[in-house]
Amino acid sequence: MRRRDTMKTCNIAKNFKHLMDFSMKEISFSADEKSRLVTKIQHYLQSELDCEAGQFDTEFFLDFLTKELAGHYYNQGLFDAQTILATKIEHINEAISELEQVV
Repeated sequence: MRRRDTMKTCNIAKNFKHLMDFSMKEISFSADEKSRLVTKIQHYLQSELDCEAGQFDTEFFLDFLTKELAGHYYNQGLFDAQTILATKIEHINEAISELEQVV
């Protein structure tokens, strides 16, 4: 019997589904992180725009920014990661090419 006949059929998509399921998780902050971000926004509004915003309004604004802008920053991060990986892979390919033997 040939080896091919005894091998199981492999469904790559099924076996690597966990590697391909990269949907963006909802961004959430701990209470401490949110408090620090709110303070930074309030400070910015006060110093740059001479505008005071209360805790509730600033948290609401932070939630809006997170919902509306997070995807753009996330996508930029993915693009940057792809660029870095492509450069590293190019260097690896060059290193492998240098190992080739003349035949």
